[in-house]
Amino acid sequence: EQIIAVQDELTSNDITLKVIGIGETRAATEFCNFSGLSPDVLFVDPDASLHDALQLKRGPGWTLSDDIISDGLLKFGLSTLPGGVPEDESLLRPTANAWLNYLAMCAGIGAPGTLKEILRGYFGDMSAPERFGSDDIVKAGFIEIGPGVGPVKIGPLKYSQWWGDEKGYQRPVELATVRLKNMVEVLTKWNTYVTNPTVID
Repeated sequence: EQIIAVQDELTSNDITLKVIGIGETRAATEFCNFSGLSPDVLFVDPDASLHDALQLKRGPGWTLSDDIISDGLLKFGLSTLPGGVPEDESLLRPTANAWLNYLAMCAGIGAPGTLKEILRGYFGDMSAPERFGSDDIVKAGFIEIGPGVGPVKIGPLKYSQWWGDEKGYQRPVELATVRLKNMVEVLTKWNTYVTNPTVID
């Protein structure tokens, strides 16, 4: 969101913006429609080859031993996750390993700074700019947040955040709400965004 907000300023200062994302052209189109990023600056890397070449973090690098965990158990576990069990049997363990390392990173394992960023998303950051527009609304199932960061509706329960009218900094749960919006977008269009489940880490 922050990069998209300053696209015009970058152009006026002769700074060429290039964004490289893991995925395919269909995912890139969907992402541009969702985010407002210009398709002209987005390039795709279907197999995360650049990610590998730069040795970017892929979690702790754990693998699931076939001596301990059976294919049947892996299939059961993957059936509970977005994307489900891959149709190609050869992708079963690579996909399970990718999920294992991804979930480990979400817990801060093999991904320094993750937990700090998660907490910052909930507690706010007085030194960071606002991330949520005053007219933005996030809907996730029976949860609705907005407009802005004030009113919240969880099923029949309604309440307002006491910081809802404050401006000029990243307010509590604001970044978490932005992440929720992005998460809903990806989870509801998983097969569009994730065509190669072995590189989700």
